[in-house]
Amino acid sequence: MSTPETASAVKKFSSIRKWVTPLTMGAFLLTAGTGLGLFFEVRWGLVKPIHEWLSLTLVAGALLHVWDHRKSVLKHLSGTWGKAFVAAGAAILIASLIPFGNGKGGQLSSRDLGETLERIPLAQLAAARNLPVDSLVARLNAAGIPNATATTTLAQLTAGDHRLKQHALAAVFAGPQKEEEDD
Repeated sequence: MSTPETASAVKKFSSIRKWVTPLTMGAFLLTAGTGLGLFFEVRWGLVKPIHEWLSLTLVAGALLHVWDHRKSVLKHLSGTWGKAFVAAGAAILIASLIPFGNGKGGQLSSRDLGETLERIPLAQLAAARNLPVDSLVARLNAAGIPNATATTTLAQLTAGDHRLKQHALAAVFAGPQKEEEDD
């Protein structure tokens, strides 16, 4: 049996619905939009920090939303589908926390590798590819990346342009050209 005080407290607390649901919806749109941007390798602007920091508003909004709708949530969780989706989500979360890769809890990503390679002078990249420097410079020129010299780096040549960097790396690591095989 509820007293007037508890009824007033419940009514006052459920007034959070006016702002919690819109907060959750807005935070979801923000997190989903920036998450899709990261998936498609949008690396400029504030996409990454906004996704990482402001997605916390989604967590806060979702928790408050669940609290405000706890009776409905419990009803959904009592069914087979509710239990299945929560169990699958928990299993995927646990699996995502298992460290793979170098055994130190981290993985070597292609992005990390690309960022390392872009800071190496072209003379060293050419040596690593077992190519003459002139051949590597010619590859880059043919790929539409001018001004390459033995001492320049891909970072200098691409000036932060992610697509151009990928294009340059593709030129550097392409299979040997016919004239290079003849050397």
